[in-house]
Amino acid sequence: MIYQFYKNEKALIDYSNKAALYALSKSRFLANMSHEIITPLNSIVGFSEQLTQVDLQAEQKEQVGAIRNSSVMLLDVVNDILDFSKYETGKVTLEQIPFSPYVAIHDVFDSMKIQAEKKKIGFHLNMEIDKDLYILGDPLRLKQVVMNLLSNAIKFTAEGKESLNAALQNLESNNTRLKVSISDTGLGINPVDQKIIFDEFAQVYYASTKEKQQGTGLGLAICKKIVEFQGGTIEVKSIERKDFTFTFELPYQITNKPVNQELPVSKLEIEAQVLAGKRVLLADDNMLNILLASTILRKYKVTFDAAYNGREALDLFYENNYDLVLTDIQMPEMGGIELTQKIRSCEDKSKNSISILGVTANVMQEDRKKYLASGMDELVLKLFLEQELLEKILKFIRK
Repeated sequence: MIYQFYKNEKALIDYSNKAALYALSKSRFLANMSHEIITPLNSIVGFSEQLTQVDLQAEQKEQVGAIRNSSVMLLDVVNDILDFSKYETGKVTLEQIPFSPYVAIHDVFDSMKIQAEKKKIGFHLNMEIDKDLYILGDPLRLKQVVMNLLSNAIKFTAEGKESLNAALQNLESNNTRLKVSISDTGLGINPVDQKIIFDEFAQVYYASTKEKQQGTGLGLAICKKIVEFQGGTIEVKSIERKDFTFTFELPYQITNKPVNQELPVSKLEIEAQVLAGKRVLLADDNMLNILLASTILRKYKVTFDAAYNGREALDLFYENNYDLVLTDIQMPEMGGIELTQKIRSCEDKSKNSISILGVTANVMQEDRKKYLASGMDELVLKLFLEQELLEKILKFIRK
């Protein structure tokens, strides 16, 4: 009997180790696969953004808009897969910064209003939160949950209305709970499907309407993982063919209003005027990525040299003086990490302290730590848009 206990325990340990290894391998595969998709998507989204700023004919604008919308939809699918992979393996880091829950929720609500208006359904917001009250947490994750739930509600509502209710509880202490409820008058689901609605890849098929839903079936699963990862709860109540109500609660700590706020786009463009005459070294084996980055830099009168692998970039670095290096992580002959290490080990102190921004589609936390540990100052994640790239460059370029 003792031998059987030992044998069973050993089998469980082996199975647990294999499961952990499988989860890590799957996470790695998804990250690499997503990187290969995001790299060309970076060019599609970036160039379509630049084309929207050009004086085009009406038909051409419509075509560019179609390209952009399709690529953004594809990007959403890739991001869903990446997000789920990160939460599944627990390799995710939550920010702890002061933010206004009123502003965060209002921003998402306003951005989703257009979709509701297109379907001609009511869209109501009831928020009993002081605009000047700030909490400590991750605003991006809160927005992600609210956006996923609102998008899901709009998708399943043909007529009627959507309602978003938000309130903070236990305000008499520093610790509070944010309660958000999103209701709709959509199709609803039966009690059996309610039990699996938060499972990954779960999609309800409505035979009566013959409606086939688009997407990965990961949206609600990601919401559940985000909420529970922060110590919160999420649930659904529904009456089939009548309504849905998703409710989630998240614990937060009340804090003071931050002093520094992000620059608005208009002010950012004014600040970007200091970039005129600066010199940047671009290193990327993808010619389209070089073309996109150079298109943005030219707008602000930044001069640049382009290298298509790390070794070419290193030679240019030794030959010339630059104000910033923008390098891809994965390149032939010499990658971004090795290039960064070579630059940091340069004997010329006036050159080895240059700011280095790494460009990558890999968002895994352990890889981010590895990239920054190599000597990079910050990462620029693909897909980057003009404003995002400018913000990073302005923060780190030599003044």
